[in-house]
Amino acid sequence: KGGLWKKFEFDKPDLTPIVFGGESRSENVTGQKYCIYLDMWHDDGTPVWGYKCNWTQGTHDWESITGAYVPQKPLKKVWM
Repeated sequence: KGGLWKKFEFDKPDLTPIVFGGESRSENVTGQKYCIYLDMWHDDGTPVWGYKCNWTQGTHDWESITGAYVPQKPLKKVWM
């Protein structure tokens, strides 16, 4: 239930792709929030809301997921 936010702010805005991932196992999971979720802001202030990578719902042993975001404009900060 819920989660922890990690916040990254770049001293110098960057076009480097953001690659993220994690592992989870589950029992009877349902709902849209079973994911790694990112909110990002470009250097010009435009946001990217709700960029995410989902785990499989239901019941399963350890599952790895990996996602990537390739910015079209330099990124200033990322919350995940």
